[in-house]
Amino acid sequence: MAARSETAGTTGILNTRSEQRQAEKRRVFDPLFSRYWLPVTRHVECYLDVDAEVYEVVAQVFQIAWERLRPARPGGLTWLLRIAEGVLRDRRRRGGLREPVLDAVHKNVVTNPAEASTLDRRDVLQAMARLNERERRVVVLTYWDGLSTGEAAEVMRSRPGAVRATLRRAREKLRDALEGGSQW
Repeated sequence: MAARSETAGTTGILNTRSEQRQAEKRRVFDPLFSRYWLPVTRHVECYLDVDAEVYEVVAQVFQIAWERLRPARPGGLTWLLRIAEGVLRDRRRRGGLREPVLDAVHKNVVTNPAEASTLDRRDVLQAMARLNERERRVVVLTYWDGLSTGEAAEVMRSRPGAVRATLRRAREKLRDALEGGSQW
């Protein structure tokens, strides 16, 4: 009988500690979710156009974030975007991802306002298709998500100088394609 009460007492302590860890995790996670849900959603919307799929991916991102969360060292936006990139990469491998449509490219790459007003989404898609995957990623992170090159480098696990060089090449390719450097 003594062994039973000793075991029950230990279980009660474990439950209390587990509950305390969960409460601490929730205390850190809730503000993280509130602050970054919209930026993560916008990032995913860049790749998916069906709302249900967007919300499914965003939910998966925050579920993974919850599972990996260390309350003493919570991640920020770049951490969540890295998780989102991984989830999207998995979808891409399964063939469930289409090319992004980036209206932000219009205002950030095209220098002639008259030509920018005549461009349509198809033109942007065709121009984006000329970029390699790394260049598209840098464009999405900087123009769509509004990250600095340093933050984009953190998401991509790269050096800021390499991201700046990639962004410069991508801008040149997009500008050439969108300003008539080549005919469709």
